[in-house]
Amino acid sequence: MVCGVDLGGKRARLCFIDERTPRKPMMVRLEPTPKQLKVLTYVDAARWAANWAPNVWAQMQPLCVWMEQPFGPHAKANHQLSVMAGALLSGLPREVPVDFVSAGEARKLLGIPARSTKRSLTLWATVESEADFVYDEHDADAYVIARAILAHGSKESEEAA
Repeated sequence: MVCGVDLGGKRARLCFIDERTPRKPMMVRLEPTPKQLKVLTYVDAARWAANWAPNVWAQMQPLCVWMEQPFGPHAKANHQLSVMAGALLSGLPREVPVDFVSAGEARKLLGIPARSTKRSLTLWATVESEADFVYDEHDADAYVIARAILAHGSKESEEAA
């Protein structure tokens, strides 16, 4: 089981894929309700995610996790994404390798143009997988990252070799 993570300032999408069934992803949406999103700060949302993440990691037991590299148009966005990444990592067992990958790098590993539009990426993920849910752009990003792990293997194990 591998996990690709798409980070948001107040949410995260975690896509788990079993290597034996790569076209059958399991999506976990760590996301406050719309009503909560209106009143929660990004720190509150990260705390909320940190409370749920250990349960998700324990249930899914990933062997490798790649997160989308925190990147936003403004320093504040990068900070918010990094806070969410830290919240998720706080509950992950230490022995699970974690790496960060840019969206473009993950796409290239799958032969997808690095600068694909969100719409074309969402279409690719919907066609490529046999998921029983409708993808949005965040689900598609998490799915691409998880599939990139399978296409490339763990970056950490490659560096150790």
